[in-house]
Amino acid sequence: MVVGPISLDPLRRSVVAYGRDVTLTPESSLCSIPDGEDERAAAKSEILHAVWGSGFDGDPNIVEVYIGYLRRKIDLAPFESVIRTVRGIGYSMRSD
Repeated sequence: MVVGPISLDPLRRSVVAYGRDVTLTPESSLCSIPDGEDERAAAKSEILHAVWGSGFDGDPNIVEVYIGYLRRKIDLAPFESVIRTVRGIGYSMRSD
């Protein structure tokens, strides 16, 4: 998946972000967040189910924790984060 300056390959758990190679660990599963071009955002519950499965009984705030990990690895100052928080809904990827 390519979103603006970010190229994500969740199968290889690798990212090229602003020309830098980034190796992802568990947060690579979050690469399924929808591209913001279709104006769809993934709800936190959708991400939780897609990444950790329906049997997950831990703290749902793990989604925010891993979104933070992913942002720290792929974002580059002074540019805006590629991962967009859609208040009251969830998250999407932005390419603008």
